[in-house]
Amino acid sequence: MATQVTNYQCPACTGPLHFVGESGRLECDYCGSSFDIAEIEAFYAEKEAKAAEAAQKREETEAAQKSAEAEEQKAAADGSDWDASGLSEDWGADAGSIKAYCCPSCGAELLAHTARTGLPISDLVLANERTWRGDAEIRAGLLHIWSVMRECVERGIRTTGVLPGGLKVRRRANELHRRLQTDADESDSLHAMEWVTLFALAVNEENAAGGRVVTAPTNGAAGIVPAVLHYGQKFLPTFSDDDAVRFLLTAGAIGLLFKENASISGAEVGCQGEVGSACSMAAAGLAEIIGGT
Repeated sequence: MATQVTNYQCPACTGPLHFVGESGRLECDYCGSSFDIAEIEAFYAEKEAKAAEAAQKREETEAAQKSAEAEEQKAAADGSDWDASGLSEDWGADAGSIKAYCCPSCGAELLAHTARTGLPISDLVLANERTWRGDAEIRAGLLHIWSVMRECVERGIRTTGVLPGGLKVRRRANELHRRLQTDADESDSLHAMEWVTLFALAVNEENAAGGRVVTAPTNGAAGIVPAVLHYGQKFLPTFSDDDAVRFLLTAGAIGLLFKENASISGAEVGCQGEVGSACSMAAAGLAEIIGGT
């Protein structure tokens, strides 16, 4: 029977310990373990020492981080952390005042590489991919992705009916496609955008129906990159498989920048993170194949 209750907890199960006068030991109410008083006091002393050491290390780490942040802010303010080397001379007279922040996997570093090598983004990505596989395998993989995108759009346009789920949402891509084929005014400046909308809608409806899509870069934004790539196929007279390869290489580079430096996850940064990154990827890919810089 307990004669004194202490605040100590059992090291074995964290249950409360009580002092037993007959044995002069501390015993656990739950698991029955028995400890010498000196043993428990030594255990708690060590535990408190480790906690104090951890708190001190935490304070030192936080202080070091604050110091580093202050140095970064100071460097950014006086310009010492900026590197203008490797920038294209095409900037003209303003080149000397333009500064590009060169950090790992950032857009400025990517542009500096293109300026220094004279290569487009797609060729830089291709050179990187060559460390893993040969040109034929790279091309085949990218064209397979393009074929999956085309098949997805074709299914989305072809399929009619209602999407799965309790909301009974009617598929619209098939009807929009018929209207564009018969009623669309090709002189309308927005005619091409109607087709881009159709391509994206077809993919989104396939995604909602559990169909096969390319996560570019996510399921939620899967319609954007295929839609813009289909725009190239339909409205650029010289579009070829080579353009599709260059488009996807460039889009992948931009997607990597988002993935490494921000996020492509809707769960993490919301729909704007998914859609914004997909729009940037698609815009970069299109700029690549129409000769943009």
